[in-house]
Amino acid sequence: MWNDKLYDVIIVWWGAAGLFCSIFADKKLDKLMLENSKRVWTKILLSWWWRCNVTNINLNPETDYVWENIKALPSIFHKLNNHDVINWFSERWLAMHEEKYGKMYLDCEKSSKLVELLVKQSWENNCQIVFEQWVTDIDIKDDIFLIKTKDNNYFCKKLVIASGWVNFPQIWATWIAWDIAKKFGIEYIDPYPCLSWVEIIQDVSSLTWNAVEVEVIVKYWKKILFENRWPMLFTHRWLSWPAVFDIGLFIWRELTKYKLKDFELIIRFDLEKLNEKTINFFDLSEKDFERKFEITWFRPWELAKATWWWIKLSELSSSLEAKKVPWLYFIGEACDVTGRTWWFNLQWAWSSGYIVGKSLVISSPAFVG
Repeated sequence: MWNDKLYDVIIVWWGAAGLFCSIFADKKLDKLMLENSKRVWTKILLSWWWRCNVTNINLNPETDYVWENIKALPSIFHKLNNHDVINWFSERWLAMHEEKYGKMYLDCEKSSKLVELLVKQSWENNCQIVFEQWVTDIDIKDDIFLIKTKDNNYFCKKLVIASGWVNFPQIWATWIAWDIAKKFGIEYIDPYPCLSWVEIIQDVSSLTWNAVEVEVIVKYWKKILFENRWPMLFTHRWLSWPAVFDIGLFIWRELTKYKLKDFELIIRFDLEKLNEKTINFFDLSEKDFERKFEITWFRPWELAKATWWWIKLSELSSSLEAKKVPWLYFIGEACDVTGRTWWFNLQWAWSSGYIVGKSLVISSPAFVG
């Protein structure tokens, strides 16, 4: 089936980045958002057990994100930072409060309210949303983008790719951003799952579902690659929760140079915050409160909280437009920007969507007939 209408802008997938982009683009533009799922955005609805951790008050681009072009993020966040996001939602009757580790939650603690607001704002800004449109291919002819789905073909002058993550296949995750990068010769980072559970060689099954607050340190010989102090959960031979989610984020690239067995995982326990079962299991004392673990692997793609790879920022302009393909933009997890846990990634989605949205204006030469 052919849809012969020529849209000004088409946004592929309507996650946080896609929705923010549609909200801040020029209202006069004829905008279409293609969503491959059957319902409103599932990933944000799953945000921290439906409570919705919108951003983090303690954002620091230099320490909270991993990316190749280290100089790009501060200027991007300067255009829309975490405080701007908090104010924007608060002005629309979605106030927030701060919890431990700088997490900013909606006062209503209902992620559905946030989705309702975003969809309403998008519709009011002249953006149409079409569901169940799984993109199979994208092409360019005479400076016009052709987006092919299983059921339709769409045409547009500007194209925004807001699809990045490939984890959570149960909510229609996709590899389309990678396919586009390969097709048009845009450089990208090889993919791997991050913010994932860590598998260890030790059997800790008797501690399954015990949650503790610990200090985690990962070393390669004497070099510290990663350290933090957050909650951790034991489950069989897996370590879970935020204390360990970030380990993969800082280790995966190093695996091109080192072997996994060469990394040393050190966990320092706080006896005052431990139950007796955990203390006895590791035979801990005030003078002996540190244990070493051997990492064997990470949980697979479908269980990771995020994907790290995608389009290098060096391939994009300051407005996140592909340098090799005019009027093609990448935002959110389609970019080589991955943040630590506690929703730094969601902040990147808001900021990148905003930047591209503000650059989509009716006066652009791209829209001259």
